[in-house]
Amino acid sequence: MKKKKNIFFKTLEEMADFTGHFRGRVLRESGRSGFMRRDVAHAARFGCPGERPAYGHLGTFLRLASGGSFMRNVGGDRDVGGLRQAHPGRGSLQSPQRAETSGAFKMDVFIIGITGNIGGLLAQKLVSKGDTVHGLVRRDEQRADLAARGVNAVVGDLATMSVEELAAAFGNVDAIVFSAGSNGGKMEVTKAIDGDGVTKAIEAARRAGINRFALVSVLPESWRERYLGDEVEYYFAVKKKADIALSRSDLDWLILRPSLLVDDPGTGTVSLGPAEFHDQIARADVAETLAELLHEPRIGQQILELNTGSTPIRDAVKANIRRR
Repeated sequence: MKKKKNIFFKTLEEMADFTGHFRGRVLRESGRSGFMRRDVAHAARFGCPGERPAYGHLGTFLRLASGGSFMRNVGGDRDVGGLRQAHPGRGSLQSPQRAETSGAFKMDVFIIGITGNIGGLLAQKLVSKGDTVHGLVRRDEQRADLAARGVNAVVGDLATMSVEELAAAFGNVDAIVFSAGSNGGKMEVTKAIDGDGVTKAIEAARRAGINRFALVSVLPESWRERYLGDEVEYYFAVKKKADIALSRSDLDWLILRPSLLVDDPGTGTVSLGPAEFHDQIARADVAETLAELLHEPRIGQQILELNTGSTPIRDAVKANIRRR
């Protein structure tokens, strides 16, 4: 076994880049090994006042070392912080490569709603970044079609799958994106997908040890000037309950609320923040924003609203990094 070595970080930004690369997999392993996942999550985002630092019995730790540098104890080339690397493939711990900008590290992402408009566009963008993409489909022919585009799909019905079956489908990914929805259709479908489907996915993520969870929601004031009918009103109520359920979970969650979705070509510019006006936005821009958010580990446990705007998407995402 190679002698362990210490890697020092002179700035918070350097530590963030390093921990961002590993965060999904380290949190997943730490969740199975008895760490407190909230503590690890906060440590991975520089720590929060009032939260305990993430020390654990596996030897993975972040602490302030002498001289004001941040240090992480790292093993040899096949051992990271005491977590053994099995092989350099899916679900394994890779050697660190510092990410100077968001999006510079590769991820495994599972998309619920991958056959929908936003989910399909997101899959394309993630694959183009070099990420590994997985999804849930209902039919074998959909799986074959996605495989031809470089996407790994599992056949199953979210409405009827058990939590255990869904957790098994997730496998060993870094993040889950929930973009499925009834779009205001029949109430029973809305309840099964937008309501029960989200709570089921949250619990399945916990059981699978997957911490990063992004939910595509809706702006609460969308079309409020119109009479929407009972089914659409019910849809908004269920979406709100799903937002609350995820925001009260211990996951590293993200809720994205886009305004009215249109099929226009993406502009590459948006307005993104905790509160935005309701107008309209291209689905392509929503997917690109999601891809950037997933690759920014310093954004988490936040609700962000998205509208058409003039700020380049990457800059808009960076502007929402919480300064600690």
